Order: sequence, then structure tokens, then C-alpha cells
Amino acid sequence: IIGGGISGTSLACSMAQRGAGKGVGIVDVDLYGKFSSSELNGGGVRSTFAEPINIQISLASTQYYRAHADLLDFCQRGYFWMYDQALWEQARTFLPVVREHGLIVEELDAARIRDRFPILSDISDLAGATFTPLDGRLSPHRLRMHYLSEAQRGGVDVLDRWRVIGIENDRPPYIVRMRRVGSRDVRRVLEDPQAQGSPHPG
Repeated sequence: IIGGGISGTSLACSMAQRGAGKGVGIVDVDLYGKFSSSELNGGGVRSTFAEPINIQISLASTQYYRAHADLLDFCQRGYFWMYDQALWEQARTFLPVVREHGLIVEELDAARIRDRFPILSDISDLAGATFTPLDGRLSPHRLRMHYLSEAQRGGVDVLDRWRVIGIENDRPPYIVRMRRVGSRDVRRVLEDPQAQGSPHPG
């Protein structure tokens, strides 16, 4: 698995929990560091999507977060989403789909927005908003480390400070070529896609 962000570590965790972790490896330039997008995002959790498959995935994820709420610092404080006129018209076409999955969605016009959220001083550009009380936020770092820990417990190998530089063959056996990244080279490698890191190939 190339990349140890939320997607990569959740895949590794899922494979491990299904008894398929042996022989799997997860490789990242800075697996325990702070530079990945997973470490820099706000940790928002929501289920207001237009496509049913996205709603179903979000609901399954939310159930998992609730089961590990203390560990992940998951708080269901709700999610407030603001729309301009064009987006508001789109949103009102898929909100019934969201409700079909049992989710509570409050639709707010300008007067109700002003009532509920007086901190917003200027809402002249808003056509409407939604509030979904079952959504919330969590710690992306804690979630990623939880997935990684579960993956390792299930036999997944962790390859930190390695960079994949090539994959050979279009059918098994595949050959994955990697290059070691020194601790002082991490930022340079992340900022420059052409940077090679340590000269010692894996």
C-alpha cells in the first residue's frame, strides 16, 4: 500500500481485521510525521452527499467513529453547511436522498440562519444552509494512528522513510522499487517530486 494517510492506513487496518494482513506492507515517506494532508485537515465528518454510495460509506464510518469515540476524540456536534443560490438549488435536489438513509437534515433560510448562528454578521450572499446534528469532528492524527496500530497488530509490515520510485511488470510478479529517504530529506522529497532522497535503493 503506497501512502500512509487516512486512506492507506484504513485499507491496511481493514485487511488486517479481515485476517489478510500477512504479506501486506504500507510504505510512506514520513509515516509518523506531520506533513501529510491527513494530518493537516480539519477532521470534519459528514454524510450530506448527493450519491447514495457516499452516504452509505459515511454512515458506516460514523458508526465506527462512535464505537471508538474516546480514542478518536470524536464529537457529534453537528455540521453546518452554507450555500449560495446555485449550490442551494443543487442541495435541495439531493437532501431527500440523504433523508432516505435516516439522517436528520435541517434546512435553514436566512431568518433561521440569523436566529441559530448570530455570530454570522453578514449572510447577504447565502441562499440557505443545512445543519446535520449527527455529524461532527474527530482527530485525524488519532484516527490514522489507530488504523496503523490495528494494521500492525494484524501482521501488516510498516515501511517508514521509504519512497516508491517504480513498479515493474503489468502482471504478477510485480517488482516494486523503493529508495530510502533520510530524516533530513523528508521535507525536500515532499516538496520536490523529482527529489530522490537517499542514494541507497530498496
